[in-house]
Amino acid sequence: MLEIIVIVVVLLVGYLFYIASNQKVELYFHRSKETLAILNNCDTIYSKPEKVESNGATTSQARYKPPFFLFNTHMHVVWGAFVRKYIDLKYKRDLIRTEDGGTLSVDWFTWEDKDFDQNTPTVVILHGLTGGSYERYVQHLAQHAYEAYGWRTVVCNYRGCANTEVTTWRSYCAANTEDFRFSLSHIQKKIPNAPLFVAGFSLGSILCVKYLSETAREVDSGKKGNPFIAAASISNPMDLIKSTENLNLFWNRHIY
Repeated sequence: MLEIIVIVVVLLVGYLFYIASNQKVELYFHRSKETLAILNNCDTIYSKPEKVESNGATTSQARYKPPFFLFNTHMHVVWGAFVRKYIDLKYKRDLIRTEDGGTLSVDWFTWEDKDFDQNTPTVVILHGLTGGSYERYVQHLAQHAYEAYGWRTVVCNYRGCANTEVTTWRSYCAANTEDFRFSLSHIQKKIPNAPLFVAGFSLGSILCVKYLSETAREVDSGKKGNPFIAAASISNPMDLIKSTENLNLFWNRHIY
C-alpha cells in the first residue's frame, strides 16, 4: 500500500512539474537594444524566434522551467518565506506621523563596516501585503544591493506593518499612494543628494507603479515628477479584483 501511495505522489508531482515547465512566456517590454541585450541572457523567459501578439505581448520559444520541487506558485511562496536563509539584518527606524494622525515607519539597513554618505545610491523598498523590513525577500535584496554595489537600502513600512503602531482607524491600501509620498518626502529630506531607486514587491509593486503613473501625469501638468532613476515592479498582481477573488478562495483564505 505504501509503495502505491509513493508512486501516486511521484506521478502527481511529475505531472504538476510537467505542466509548470511548459508554460508559454509572454513578455511586455520596450523593444530597445538595451532591453534585448538583457533578455538574450535570460533563456528561461526569452528565446528566438519571437512573435508580437495583438495584445502587445511578445511570445517566443521560451518555456518557464522552474526546479522540479517548485512546481507551482504555492511552493514558490513556501520556498521564499521559509526555506530561503534568514539573515536578520540590522536597521535604524524613523517614525513618521501623517496629517491624519497615522504612523508610518522607515527602516534604514545598517552595516558595521560602512558609514553611508549623502551621495550613496539608495534603494527604496515597498514590501508586500502584511510584510515589512523583516521579510526575507526584502533583506536579501538589501544585502545584494550592499554587497554587489555598496548601496544603501531603506524600507517604507505601511500602517500597522512590521510592529508599526496603529494610531488611526485608517489602514493602508494598494490604490492609495499618499502614505508612500509621506515616507518618500521624509527620505528625501534626510538624503537630498542621493540617487534614488525604487523596488516594489506584490502589493508594494502596485503602489510603486501607481505612484509612477501619477507622477507622470503630474509632470504633464507642470509639476516636478518622481525622483527615481529607475524602478522595479516585482510580482505585481496586475488585476486587484481577480487577486482579491483568488485570496477569498477556500484554500487561500485558510492557508494565507
